[in-house]
Amino acid sequence: MIVTEDRWQSPEAELKAVLDRRVPHWREVDRFKVYGTSLRACSGHFSGVTVARRIAFRDSWMDMGAR
Repeated sequence: MIVTEDRWQSPEAELKAVLDRRVPHWREVDRFKVYGTSLRACSGHFSGVTVARRIAFRDSWMDMGAR
């Protein structure tokens, strides 16, 4: 699939903005990636993050993705 630059830049910026709000340390981690398993299991980058914060992050990303 080919996606033009103007179609992916805005969603990418919005996803990064959600990360900035919900997971502020993400920019300090080399090759930071979001895995659903880590998010659900409270492991990896989400180790020590409360259930409420993990759900809020997930909901924010899903809301943005639905647009």
